[in-house]
Amino acid sequence: MNSGLIKILHGLGGVLVLAGAAFQFFDFSFAKYVFAVGTLLLIIVQSTYLSNVRNENIRIQRIVRMMFFVTLLLGFGVYLMFTNDDRWVLLILIYAVVSVFLAWRSKGAEKS
Repeated sequence: MNSGLIKILHGLGGVLVLAGAAFQFFDFSFAKYVFAVGTLLLIIVQSTYLSNVRNENIRIQRIVRMMFFVTLLLGFGVYLMFTNDDRWVLLILIYAVVSVFLAWRSKGAEKS
């Protein structure tokens, strides 16, 4: 996939996850499906990033691997959402905090 398409899918996945979480908060019945599609897009994008960093330095590879595994937490969050368990909120919070931290760390890793 080209870089522009990956960035579009990443943004679209993030918007769908955010919208699905907001819709779930207001008890819309379709929220689970919006969240699931967004999560699937993010997992696909992260797996693409994972395959593209084979030739990067070890710090970048480690950050991308951690981001992939944190994105898999969203997949587990989809399962929890479909089983009507409220712990999916905790997984989204973990995803958000780790994503911000890893984005900050990746800026430093690219400079070195």
